[in-house]
Order: sequence, then C-alpha cells, then structure tokens
Amino acid sequence: MIQVSGLSFSYGSRPVLHDVSFSLSPGQLMGVLGNNGAGKSTLITCLNRIRTPCAGSVSIDGQNVLSLSRLEAARQISYVGQSSVPSQMTVFDCVLLGRRPYLKWSVTQDDLSLCQSVLRQTGLEPLQLRPLNQLSGGELQKAMLARALVQQPKLLLLDEPTSSLDPRNQHEVMELIRQLVSQRNIAGLIVIHDLNLALRYCSHFLLLRDGRVYACGGPEVLTGDAIFQVYGIHGKVLTVDGQSVALFA
Repeated sequence: MIQVSGLSFSYGSRPVLHDVSFSLSPGQLMGVLGNNGAGKSTLITCLNRIRTPCAGSVSIDGQNVLSLSRLEAARQISYVGQSSVPSQMTVFDCVLLGRRPYLKWSVTQDDLSLCQSVLRQTGLEPLQLRPLNQLSGGELQKAMLARALVQQPKLLLLDEPTSSLDPRNQHEVMELIRQLVSQRNIAGLIVIHDLNLALRYCSHFLLLRDGRVYACGGPEVLTGDAIFQVYGIHGKVLTVDGQSVALFA
C-alpha cells in the first residue's frame, strides 16, 4: 500500500503543493490530472526523492520512503521522466542499468535473466542490441519503461510517457503500462494530460487544482463539474460502446 500524507512543497517562497494526501494499492494505475502548473510533475519528483518535501510523508507498506537512502529508495520506487536523450547505448545495456540499485561486485546471471524476461514482456527482445538512437519514439519509451521495471519497484512513477507519441504508440504504451502494473501487482502513478487516455487505461484518478487535491478516487470523480473546476473548461463524460469518453464544449 502506498500512503501519501500531508505532502507540501515550495520553490523558495512560492508554495506549489499543499497538504496532498492519497493512497494507492498494488495493481492500481492512478492518473494524475490537472492544468499546467497544478503541481503534477512536482508531486512525482517529491515522491521519488528528486525534490525534498517541506512537510508530509510517503510510505510504502508502512515504511517511510523519505527516511531511506537513495539506494534503498531506488529498490522501492522507479521513475520514467518526460523525456529521454537517445544515445549509442544498446537497449539491453540501458535496461541492465535498472539493476544498479542491486549490483554489488558484478552483474549476476539472475540480473541478466530478469532483463531478458522484461525485454520479452515489453516486446523489445528483437531490438535488444539496437542503439537507443536508432529507436522510434514508442520503442524508446518502452525501453525506459523496461529499465524502470527491472528495478522491481513497488511504485512505478511515470511523467507524461505519451506526450511525444503518435496515437497508435500512445495506446500501445498505455496498454503495456496497464498490463505490467496488473501482472506485476505494483502501484502505478502516471502524470497525463489526455483525459480520454486516462479514462481508458487508468483505474483511479488524482485531480490537482492549484497544488491541492480537488478529488481522488475511481472513474466516478471525473464529472463535468470536476472538469470545469480543475481545467476551467466545460465538458462531460459519456459512455460510448461501453467506454467512458470525455467531450468538451
């Protein structure tokens, strides 16, 4: 169980997050929604220790993550940022880097086997010897996701993983994320702007407005009023062919 309680953060004298609290269980994928500047990416970076909160706590199975060393925290939480710089490193070597929090003297056979398993699961096995700078945007995003998964985290943090992808790759990556969160029974937290992608693939939602939690829960929290209060535009959520769809006026 992931429990975030009273999390606050400021950039100097400018408050950004105010008393943010929510919980997330293994197997759940939560979409973090809100306008630009609402504090979504800041929240993610406070959870993974890139930034230090002014107040509050983050616990995983009752253990306060903020009190752990960075190495210990990396065994609990993995993170995929908004952008990745391609290099000549191969896909396999990139994924193997995800084992760094566990390495002692050398790479073990178990490390190599885990990498191969994740490469198969993400569909990257045929590309494992290809340099990252020769991958498509969707393939590169899957490689970053695979690297995060071999950390064997309890919490997977993703910051706008579909922002630079075409519609087909957006759906492929989101479906892969949903499957991996469910199959590996980990908690997933994803910052995402596309409400329809969120509605299709996320099980839970955290709505931020001006750095505060406006609503948190299942699909029922995404109402027309919530859309207006959080985004400042008129919209509604309808069901079309059994799928929830957000429409805007």
